[in-house]
Amino acid sequence: MREADPQAQKAFIDLLHRICGGIRVSTRYPRQPKFPHVVVTRVGGATPNRITDAATMSVQVYAETEYEAEQVAGLIRQALRDESWKGMRLSGHRLRGWREYAAPQRFLDPDRENLVRFQYSGQLLISLLTNQ
Repeated sequence: MREADPQAQKAFIDLLHRICGGIRVSTRYPRQPKFPHVVVTRVGGATPNRITDAATMSVQVYAETEYEAEQVAGLIRQALRDESWKGMRLSGHRLRGWREYAAPQRFLDPDRENLVRFQYSGQLLISLLTNQ
């Protein structure tokens, strides 16, 4: 085992692809999106101990209707809270859990007034140690 940057954003995207198959996820809003689309961004975090990165993540769900945006946000939220993925390794790093900070809420995007966005945040706990 050795210490390495777990690249939390990439790990989070990989996790969302696995637990919510078929949903488009990226770190930036695409030029020609297909909906629903999820944008995740690392917005901070901490290292609470020598082996854990607590990456604070923003999750923004874009859709053409309020119902669809809220539904997808709820699906992702439940999958993260369920933590059936806890212990999974992505790129050699063990996923240790999820701490929710804020529940999904409608949050207008002034650059995309024709779309609905639901946003929430939490921390992805991921090991700094890797077996690779």
